[in-house]
This record gives sequence, structure tokens and C-alpha cells, in this order.
Amino acid sequence: MFANSPPFEKAELYTPNDEWSPSEPINEELLSRSTGFNFNIRRIFGGTRRKAHSNLLPTQEAALRWLQLHPEIVVFNADKNLGPCIMEREEYLRYTWKDHLSDANTYQRLSQEKKQIL
Repeated sequence: MFANSPPFEKAELYTPNDEWSPSEPINEELLSRSTGFNFNIRRIFGGTRRKAHSNLLPTQEAALRWLQLHPEIVVFNADKNLGPCIMEREEYLRYTWKDHLSDANTYQRLSQEKKQIL
């Protein structure tokens, strides 16, 4: 169809008219069906999402909820991918300071001037 025709611009194919808006369908059956279709599409693909089924046992879910409600407990990954560790937050902070942050070979205390530069 377009084999020997000159190249055309995109605007030649479609030119929007901002002043035009479609009228309501005159046919009640068409209006009813299109409204029902739109409602069902929104129900299936939008709106509230269904809750995913958990693969945890009820006791495991209860343990996770308990951990979430207790900020004095911290859960973190162990070294060398050995799995999760659970520890009291205060003890975790003590070990962090003693074993890591207070090590002068690894960390250097910044003066007030250096802090402002960073």
C-alpha cells in the first residue's frame, strides 16, 4: 500500500484534537456492558491485592511477629553466610564498639574540622 509513496511524518497519521471529547453512548446496552467491563477489569487487576499465602508454620509466624514487636532484639546475618543471628541490641552495640569501631588500626577518630569537610 505504501511501497511507492513518499515518506510521511508521524503527524500525518494521527493529529489529536484537544477540543473533541466522545459523547456518551446512545445505546443503553452498550453503556451497561462497557461499565460492567471496566468494573471487572479494575476488580481483577487493580484495587486491593489478595494476601499471599505464607509458607511458614503458625509458630514461625508468631516468632517473627514477636521479634518485630521487640526492638531490644536485633536480627542480623552471620559472617560467612552461616545464617541469621539473634542478639540483644545493647550487647550487639557493645560488641560493635569493642571489636570494630574502637580498633585504631581500622578506624580513625575524626577531628571536628575533618567532620565538617566530609
